[in-house]
Amino acid sequence: MSLRSIALSPITPYIKNDFQTIDASETISSLLDVFTKTKHYELLVRNRDRIEVVTVRDILKVHHPDRTSVVKISKSLPSILSSASIAEAVDRIVKNNIRTLRVFDRDVFLGLVLQTDLLNELVNAEELKEFPAEEVMVERLITATKNSSAASVRSLMLRNNISHVPLISKLGDLKGIVTAKDLVWYYIHPRESLNRGDRRGEKIGKWSSKVSGIEDKNPVSATPRTSLLSVVQRMKNREKSCCVIIKKKKLTGIITPREILALLREFKPKKEIPMYVLGIKNSDPIVVEEARNKILRVIKRGMKIHPDIQESVIRVRVISKAGGKSFFKLNGRIYLPRKVLTTSSQAWSLRAAFDQLYDKLDRKLRT
Repeated sequence: MSLRSIALSPITPYIKNDFQTIDASETISSLLDVFTKTKHYELLVRNRDRIEVVTVRDILKVHHPDRTSVVKISKSLPSILSSASIAEAVDRIVKNNIRTLRVFDRDVFLGLVLQTDLLNELVNAEELKEFPAEEVMVERLITATKNSSAASVRSLMLRNNISHVPLISKLGDLKGIVTAKDLVWYYIHPRESLNRGDRRGEKIGKWSSKVSGIEDKNPVSATPRTSLLSVVQRMKNREKSCCVIIKKKKLTGIITPREILALLREFKPKKEIPMYVLGIKNSDPIVVEEARNKILRVIKRGMKIHPDIQESVIRVRVISKAGGKSFFKLNGRIYLPRKVLTTSSQAWSLRAAFDQLYDKLDRKLRT
């Protein structure tokens, strides 16, 4: 199966709606119990009429799981329409550095699309045999040592928005890898017993202990020339979320699903946002075309924050006339999957009215 055919496939077969949810008022300890039972990395949160998400990495911010409510760390994730392609979903995932996307059909929440499921689809992409691991691996590595404290590793993850920290020796040899899940399970999860030392009950000193002992000493690994298809297969077979790249026994790079999936972004169809200007029948076509282009530029910039913009409609009305001049009022509406952004402007000049609308829409889309 080609990368292009996978990229252009619809996301509907990958929508999961069987996720267990937890109420935002529950404690982090309750959340961890659910994570343990489901073995998921993400969990849906019911926050009044909103559906939010918590990931294992979010829990790293928590110091008192028994006294902290889920709402303190839950967050709203970007969404995508059910009609979107895998390439569009991947683009959203990579841009926002997330693992999960909410999927809607109009205003109806359908479920989630997970980064892991999209990556697993690539085991069928024979083209990946042609891509060596070194083409996509991250070379600027954030590492620690076995003598590093758990607190310092946690700080690295939160500061750099990552979930994997390789442990290396002074000579650069790989000694293992620590994940966000490891830190949560061994330092935050209030279990009755721990296999690698009883750290429960230590209120202050637990994070100052060495991270050595919780690392995965046998992570998925490959060489720089290993094909990406082999990397994907190894990650899937061992249910791991990264692959370390080793050259002459030295750590030289790391690959997560994000680096591999990014290849599919190239096939994302160029999106043109429909824009309609109503009530301009007798207006100066040059002014209208100039205004249309300006508004489109504003909308394209706004898509960095609101990538789900569906269309925009501007209505032009003459509300009074005096001295051979017309007083224009413009109403602008930008449609998103779950809301509509509205604004208006008015002036004795159509160009001035459009310029006002341009500025107001720009401010609306930046918030």
